[in-house]
Amino acid sequence: MPETIFVFPKPPWVSEGPVIPSDCPVNIELVFLRRDIIRQIIAVNYYMKAARVLSGELARVFHAEALDEAQHIILLMRMLAKLDPVQAQEFRQHDVELVITDPAPEKGNLEIDPDRRNAAISYLSEAVKLEAETINEYQEQIAASRNQEVIDLLCIIMNHEKEDLAIFSHYLFGVAPWGIK
Repeated sequence: MPETIFVFPKPPWVSEGPVIPSDCPVNIELVFLRRDIIRQIIAVNYYMKAARVLSGELARVFHAEALDEAQHIILLMRMLAKLDPVQAQEFRQHDVELVITDPAPEKGNLEIDPDRRNAAISYLSEAVKLEAETINEYQEQIAASRNQEVIDLLCIIMNHEKEDLAIFSHYLFGVAPWGIK
């Protein structure tokens, strides 16, 4: 006698789990990109500091490397905006132009007291770093959560952090002497 196999359809009331809203992307590449941006900002600041402290050829080497790393920030942010429509919208709303230009001789295009420029760059860099880390934390929590209300709340907060990232990036690019608009 042939063996009979019963296949039961899944009942309609059984869910596959919570639904992640479309305006709340959680692909791991976004986490990678933000972590890369953080590392690049740290490197640029370190190299610019070295260029200010050192002199001669070594200062020029550090300065050139800082400018090179700054271009990587733009490339990473372009990809971030490509993969995350909310971040792209926030960059546009806050006039973050992700273009690589010729380096400014001594400063970015935002007027600031020259004695406070380095402090501004440091604070703004740290703010961009903190916002990117925070967005990554929320994204990882959203991806791991099984509670729809928690996902919805974290998504709202995460998308607000993307606006903050855009605002701080706008000002950092205006102050930093990296040749970035």
